Amino acid sequence: MSEEKSLIPIEDISNVSVYTVEGMKPILAKIKKDVESVVTDVTTLKGREEVKSRAFRVTKTKVMISAKGLELIAPDVKRVKEVKNVLKSAEEELVKIAKETRQPLTDWEAAEKIRKDEEAEAEVKRINDIRELISGFGNRVISNSGRTSLAIQETIYDMQSHEVTEDIYGEFVEAAELSIKAAIDNLEIMRCQTKKQEDIAAKESEEAAKKAEEAKAKEEQLKKDSEALNKKAAELKKKEADLKEREDKEKARKKEADDKEAAEKKKKDDDAAALVAKEKLEKEAAAKKLADKEHRAKIKVESVRFIKGIYGTTETQAGSIFDAISCGDVPHVEVKY
Repeated sequence: MSEEKSLIPIEDISNVSVYTVEGMKPILAKIKKDVESVVTDVTTLKGREEVKSRAFRVTKTKVMISAKGLELIAPDVKRVKEVKNVLKSAEEELVKIAKETRQPLTDWEAAEKIRKDEEAEAEVKRINDIRELISGFGNRVISNSGRTSLAIQETIYDMQSHEVTEDIYGEFVEAAELSIKAAIDNLEIMRCQTKKQEDIAAKESEEAAKKAEEAKAKEEQLKKDSEALNKKAAELKKKEADLKEREDKEKARKKEADDKEAAEKKKKDDDAAALVAKEKLEKEAAAKKLADKEHRAKIKVESVRFIKGIYGTTETQAGSIFDAISCGDVPHVEVKY
């Protein structure tokens, strides 16, 4: 192994006494101090190469120490296991030192990878955005389908005034210009076709309007004729109605006179009958009243006679008792006529 690539002169590790726990400590400490004493700028190519070189030299030193130690201890079988343990610890430490030595470069490489990934992602986004802008020209052709020729013409003017610059389209300037031209050409074809259809539609609309106007005039004339006929019919109907009304009024007047005459005759007859009936009722009422009075008087005479005979009262007292009973002044007792 070349001694130039090692961080330790060969003579420093050529003594068997070095290959002990205590003997190896100063060797490892010197290596660690040597690599840590050098400050490099990993942002420069030179600095990165220096970091790689130091880490490589730590690794080479590890290999050299292990090889030299095994070489020196080979004759002494008793110390082989001990030295191997020392070498294992030394190798682990040197691996750690090599990793720490290269860590600034490792960190820089990781950051650089992230930066490049971000730049690549940004570039992909930039290209996709430009492609979307370019595809948008074609989409404007589609979006104008079904619009008026005037609206399509406005879109053509807008696209003709669209400025294509490298600031926006970068290396796709030519593609953008071709896409705009193709879109304008297609829009112009669409505008012409739409204008032709609009002219046809306008002519058809004009003819339809003319026919509608003629139909309206005809309809109005028919309406006037119909109104005239209806007016004549209404006048005739009114004359008939007036005649019927006069006849009905005459009939009603005659009927009213007849009804009045009949009502008056009926009233006279009813009044006469009512008077006869009233007189009859009055006579019947008077006769009934007289009969009731005579009946009550008879009941009283018989009752007073009975009371007087049983209780030995005077006729006046018996009469008072009867009157009290008939008036309801005596509880639970009544006169039944």
